[in-house]
Amino acid sequence: MARKKLGELLVELGFLTEDQLQVALEVQKLRGGSLGDILMDLSFVSPQELAQAIAYQADREFVDLNIYTPSPEALRLIDKNTARQLEILPMMVDDGVLKIAVSDPFNVNILDLVRRRTGMEVEIFVSDRESILRSVEIYYEQLTKPIEEHIEELIRQAQRGEPNVPQLVDLFLNQGIMDRATDVHISPEMVASHVFYRIDGVLHHYYTFPRELHPSIVSRVKILSGMDISEQRLPQDGGFSYTFLGESYDIRSSTVPTAYGENVVMRLLPKNLSLFNL
Repeated sequence: MARKKLGELLVELGFLTEDQLQVALEVQKLRGGSLGDILMDLSFVSPQELAQAIAYQADREFVDLNIYTPSPEALRLIDKNTARQLEILPMMVDDGVLKIAVSDPFNVNILDLVRRRTGMEVEIFVSDRESILRSVEIYYEQLTKPIEEHIEELIRQAQRGEPNVPQLVDLFLNQGIMDRATDVHISPEMVASHVFYRIDGVLHHYYTFPRELHPSIVSRVKILSGMDISEQRLPQDGGFSYTFLGESYDIRSSTVPTAYGENVVMRLLPKNLSLFNL
């Protein structure tokens, strides 16, 4: 049975109109190149929509890597350089089968290479190239240098009188981005301060650090956010741009006075990250 053309599939799935398809085909005649790239250049479809159509075309399952976390076991089977070069993401091992995300499910060479490298049966899923490469950078970094270890070591340094507040604030943000939190809460209490992350609408407690360190952390956030560091009696709002592993974020910050110091909330807003769900 002949494979259905990508443009026709995109129209059938409701991601593209017939008029848009004809425009893209005319552009392809003039300059060449793949239809998928042209459609994205014209902003007619998103990378995720294109990947879904390719998955449908290949009779494979689409996976949204914006909401999927791969297992360390799978990541350790393929080194980072190979994953980056092949543009694949090892996702999980299930009953002896390695499941990977690819952007081109028709490239049999990738499948054969992964089988030879791992000695395992391989099942492929489809995602968009941008999400695959972003996930490779994020999750291999976490595999080799867990953020939790860095934060806990910095807290221990602070307890010894050797605080590195800028790095600690950066790592609090990095942890939130890695765990797909929407907010970071830094809350003082009588003896210690606590770091919470809001994930899927629920606050989760992550870290505790000496309350003596809290004013320095608040000041760092205020400086980044363009707030008045001398004002501690009134609520303040601000914000700043932040980059982690090549992705840009808008951080919206607020401080509110409490009995034990100022409570800090930082909202994490990806600038270019689609939250499309299938």
